[in-house]
Amino acid sequence: MYFRKKQLVDNQLKIDIRDLKKKGFKYGAELSGTVTMTSKGSFAFSIDENNLFLMYSYRDERNNLEPVRQEIKLNSSECHYGGMRAYFICSKCERKVMALYLSDKYFYCRSCCNLAYKSQQENKVDRLLRKARKIREKLNAENDMLGIIWHKPKGMHHKTFNRLSDESNTLMKKYFSGLLNTLRRK
Repeated sequence: MYFRKKQLVDNQLKIDIRDLKKKGFKYGAELSGTVTMTSKGSFAFSIDENNLFLMYSYRDERNNLEPVRQEIKLNSSECHYGGMRAYFICSKCERKVMALYLSDKYFYCRSCCNLAYKSQQENKVDRLLRKARKIREKLNAENDMLGIIWHKPKGMHHKTFNRLSDESNTLMKKYFSGLLNTLRRK
């Protein structure tokens, strides 16, 4: 049976509330500016008390540029230890989200755009390898997954180092076992 993989979040243009916060956005305050996307253009935005207004040009199927103006509602909630957290409200499904992605002509949430994270499309063997790499990165090990981890990183307890290196070795054994099983099936 063939399952069509979803497009990945990494490949889409997005606007993230956390990026706007870095530009000085505070919920309830006014702000305007432009956000430049790497080699894919830019969009202008303005924010009033409860809305984000995006202005950008969209290139359609016939390669014509079409000006687009989209209004996105903003909401916030109080954090447990004080402060406020701002959210976008998706124009399609009205969910609170931190990021919106360009789909066709407008920005919507990940769910409405039918997007997935890379990790959601990994099989069991790939997840084992990713986890082992992450642990080896903590241990300042080489990228060579078969290499022995000789030195404990400075400041790491011996007990932690031993636990992580044992876990890395166990994951690599499971990875190679899963890889062999996959190869045998083919």
